[in-house]
Amino acid sequence: LIKKGNGRVVDAPGDNILAQFSSSLDAVQSAIAIQNVLKVENEKLPVNRRMNFRIGINLGDIIHKDDRIYGDGVNIAARIEGLAESGGVSISRTVFNHVQKKLPYGYEYQGEHQVKNIANPVKVYKLLTAFPAVKRLAMQLFRSPLNQNSAPPLPLCATVLTSTLCHLSLSICTNACG
Repeated sequence: LIKKGNGRVVDAPGDNILAQFSSSLDAVQSAIAIQNVLKVENEKLPVNRRMNFRIGINLGDIIHKDDRIYGDGVNIAARIEGLAESGGVSISRTVFNHVQKKLPYGYEYQGEHQVKNIANPVKVYKLLTAFPAVKRLAMQLFRSPLNQNSAPPLPLCATVLTSTLCHLSLSICTNACG
């Protein structure tokens, strides 16, 4: 789903995935699709076997070194993921500013949060995706072309960065594209 959303998995440390997207729109749409697919798959399992993930998305600068990425953009995405609800998606104010009028979702301001290793408070928004039409659209956009009845297998968790960054634990973030 990350690849279908114009993203790439940069790293998969532990039970997380760090992904990078070229736009905040792609990162948010991918996050919604991932959470919707996970919800459908979890409903097939007994309650004690279900896995819920959190996704955090940030738009910020990153440092490329070899095949890895570093910097505050990555760290903020990971911290936002930690603030997200289980099964939910949270985004930074910078992502909110880029997507609020372009995507058919609701947003709930969660306030400013002082997070580890970041000097200034981070403003966080919760994505509200409980609209049936939005869920159907996300599932249609990311359905596997090989099997129209099911989505492709997903990694357990992911962090995604832009260039947009996304972090799955799942968390998502983005970095500035210029």
